[in-house]
Amino acid sequence: MTNESYKNKLYAINTMLEHINEYPIDTLEDLNAVLEAQRASSVLDEITTDVLAEEWDINTDDDWEMSPNADGIIGIPSNVLDIASTNGDSIMRDWKLYSRNNKSYIYSEPVTCRVVWNLDFNNLTYPIRKYITIRASRIFAKRYIGDTKQYDMTSDEEIQARISARQSENRTGKYSWRSGIETAFSRTSTL
Repeated sequence: MTNESYKNKLYAINTMLEHINEYPIDTLEDLNAVLEAQRASSVLDEITTDVLAEEWDINTDDDWEMSPNADGIIGIPSNVLDIASTNGDSIMRDWKLYSRNNKSYIYSEPVTCRVVWNLDFNNLTYPIRKYITIRASRIFAKRYIGDTKQYDMTSDEEIQARISARQSENRTGKYSWRSGIETAFSRTSTL
């Protein structure tokens, strides 16, 4: 297997299929022909979103400026998992920013927000892809074949992968004592 194969969704789906003793697929186009591969892909997408919703350094922007359109509405892009203004006033409602203080969706100026993005699996760092793949494999095996032995076996592997992903997070995060060690702690305290 080439180095390239370790960083793509096809590899993750094939790992999941391997955990339920199914044959791998050759390309993502084969998803349409193999029901188990379709299910694996769906679980992988679900778990990717769940993991990214935890706010990792790679998918969180602390000072993202959102600008209103001509009608004063600040629409939320579809790849946003969570968003709130840095001042705590504005939150997401109906895929728009909503000011709780003004009880309105209308803005006259841009709003600075903390944004958690949903990213494509292939664009994630290796430690996070590995963690997602193992977690998705474990959940997939339990859901689709009820294999509790496989579920228990991969549980320890999942814990190790999560620790590795959080260690990678600590290396890549821009944390300092002055600028918010509490942010680093809040993002990494959950194993």
